[in-house]
Amino acid sequence: CRPLCSVPARIEATMGKNIVQPDSSNTRGIPRVIFVEDVAAFIDGDTIDDSVKEFSELFSKYKYMERSLLLKKASLETKVPEIRRSLDTVEFMITKRDSADGECEIDSRFEISDSLYANAKVKSPESVCLWLGANVMVEYSLEEAQQLLAKNLDAAERQLQDLNKDLEFLNEQLTTTQVSILFLSAYSSGFPTLHCRCAKAECLLCVISDSCPSTACVRFFASRTGAGSLVRLRSLYGECARKL
Repeated sequence: CRPLCSVPARIEATMGKNIVQPDSSNTRGIPRVIFVEDVAAFIDGDTIDDSVKEFSELFSKYKYMERSLLLKKASLETKVPEIRRSLDTVEFMITKRDSADGECEIDSRFEISDSLYANAKVKSPESVCLWLGANVMVEYSLEEAQQLLAKNLDAAERQLQDLNKDLEFLNEQLTTTQVSILFLSAYSSGFPTLHCRCAKAECLLCVISDSCPSTACVRFFASRTGAGSLVRLRSLYGECARKL
């Protein structure tokens, strides 16, 4: 499996035409794709097929990164509740121990195997054993375990937040790449030029040229890039795109 951190660098290194913005990337180093506003100026002597191929390759790389991040996110979404349950258990044991005048006893049910549990009584707990991974278990005092689990939970939650931001950024790049492919394909097929009638710089696609009904252009867009891309486009670029 290729390391994810090497993919952003590979994207810029393998693009023949500069279709990613130089010195513009997110915190993970994922480059930002350019948006083709003027197809004729962008081509500049190249063929449409070559340009479409470049954007298609970039789209595939973005999808690879998206799949990798989604797998990592799924793993974290499983680990975070487990860490939180372990932390709650340790904090409960500390509370029971500190609230007892003398020796305390905790009724517990522990898992022997899948769907098989046994009852146990824990007297005056002072330590717990935590799995660290790779079949390694280490014994910690309750206070040390509480600190370690709290630290791990905080780190996992921050990683999850960063992954959500990266996925949001990737969704934006995927949509922009698909729209650029659409513009190039429309140009090569003689379809009316796509442009922004309201001239808002933040809009990728407000309405289509006056010579083409908007509904026909929406159907063309959806047929070339998928209906899901149109939904993402509208969500990213607000009211102007919703006029479609």
